[in-house]
Amino acid sequence: MRRAKTLLGVLHLTAALVFAILVLPGAALAQEVDVAPQSSESASERSNIVWPVYVFDRDRVLSESDAAKSLLAEIEASRAALLEENARIYAELEAEEREISLLRESLSDEAFRARATSFDTKVTEVRAEQDRKAQDIQTQYEDGIQDIEVTMNSVLTEIARERGAAMIFERQQVYLASSAVDITMPVINALNERGERAGTSP
Repeated sequence: MRRAKTLLGVLHLTAALVFAILVLPGAALAQEVDVAPQSSESASERSNIVWPVYVFDRDRVLSESDAAKSLLAEIEASRAALLEENARIYAELEAEEREISLLRESLSDEAFRARATSFDTKVTEVRAEQDRKAQDIQTQYEDGIQDIEVTMNSVLTEIARERGAAMIFERQQVYLASSAVDITMPVINALNERGERAGTSP
C-alpha cells in the first residue's frame, strides 16, 4: 500500500496547490514622475497636449477592467469548485485505502495484491482526470486574457490614432514616465464601454 499512499499524497498536494502559480498581475516597475514642462497651464490644458509617446499599465488593464474582473471571478469560482471536488475525492480514496488495509488479514496474498493494484490504478486515473480539469481552467483563463488583449490592442490603436501618438509603451518597459503620458485609465474606460455596448447589443 506504500505506492497507493504516495499517489494519494500527490493527489492531495495537487488539490492544495492547483492554482498556487496561476498567472497574476506583476508589480509595476516603472516610476511615475512629473516630468512635464512646468508652466502656468492647468492640468486639463496639459492633458490636451499631443505627446508623441504614451505609456499604459498592462497589468492594471488585465485586472481592473470589467472584462478582466468578470473573467477572474469565473476562474475563481471554477478553481474553488475543483478544490472542493478534489477534497471530496481524496477523502473517498483515503477511506477506500483504509478499507483495503483492514482486509489484509482476511484476503489471500493474491487477492490482496489484485485489490491493491486496482486501487493504485484508480488513484492514478483520478489524479490524471483532476489534473486535466485544472489544466482546462488554466486554458480558460489564458483564452479569456487573450480575448481581452485583442480588444485592448484595438483600443490602443484607436487611442494612438486619436492622439497622434508615434509609440505606446508598456509601463514596465519605461524607467521614468510622467502621469501626463499615462493612458491606462482611458484604455480601461474604453474597454468597459465596448463591453457595455456588446452586452446591450441584440
